[in-house]
Amino acid sequence: MGALDIPAWGQVAENGLSVIISAVGLARQRRATEFAGDLQDEVHRTSDAIAALVDGDPRIAQLLGDAWEVAAGSASYEKRRLLARVVARALEDPPDDARIEAALYLVRTLDVLEPGDVRMLVLVAVPRDDPDWTQFHRIEGLYCTEELVQAWGLDGSLAGPTLALLRREGLIDGTPPDLMLGRDVWSVTNYGRKLLDHLTDEDSNASRLRTARLAARIENQTLVVRNLGPDRATSIRVGIPPRSDGRSILWAPDRRDALELADAQPPPFDLDAGREEEWLLYPPTVSDHPPYSLDVEWVDRSGSRRDTLTAAVGSVIP
Repeated sequence: MGALDIPAWGQVAENGLSVIISAVGLARQRRATEFAGDLQDEVHRTSDAIAALVDGDPRIAQLLGDAWEVAAGSASYEKRRLLARVVARALEDPPDDARIEAALYLVRTLDVLEPGDVRMLVLVAVPRDDPDWTQFHRIEGLYCTEELVQAWGLDGSLAGPTLALLRREGLIDGTPPDLMLGRDVWSVTNYGRKLLDHLTDEDSNASRLRTARLAARIENQTLVVRNLGPDRATSIRVGIPPRSDGRSILWAPDRRDALELADAQPPPFDLDAGREEEWLLYPPTVSDHPPYSLDVEWVDRSGSRRDTLTAAVGSVIP
């Protein structure tokens, strides 16, 4: 058996490494080129116009450079397309410093996210559809970790790291465990909603973000209507029910009496996700007491919607 030719083996290894490096480089170049095309589609500008923006503003140059690097390093088309939307939003006319600053943060966040992480963020954002969920404990519309794992559809052992990553990036926040339920629940932060605003129906499960869901509760003799999200609700009309004497369940302290039903119907109003509107309630009596049923109508991106909400005492949103 002849002696091992070390230089020859080294040459083979070097040649093989060069082939791998070349293949990786070509893949990155291809993804970067695709990202440039996606960006041009989203921003509706020529390449020369985009180049002029880069030359005229160093922050835009940084934004495009950072997004280009993240896109080149990602094998996910969904992620690259989302990056293009983030950059395109920042380049809208007229120029806006706040949009550019937000886009720089979002690109940095997207650098560490994968499609499964964004899918989890969407799950957290869409409120649970369970009208009885809030009657006896302190959470409304929120999912606990175990439920998210079941709905996620990926390896359950990865859910913990995924939630930790989303929380570290400021996209979600954990609510302290409910005293009765004893489980952590999760909600989307305002920054998380900024990212979700860039998703379209092309993205997995993103069509669910086009709807808003409203909920009602009674707290400290106040009737509260809250938009659980994830979409903005506009032209909200709340039908205030009558008392047994024909007057409204709402109270006007200056008049020391319940409002007449015709005077108690609130004018239409809008609510962003996570926001709420409230009215004082007339003190309940034996014959007039909660729970109350409210007929509610509103508009979101999915169209016109209506529902009957139950407002009960003890449903508190943290």
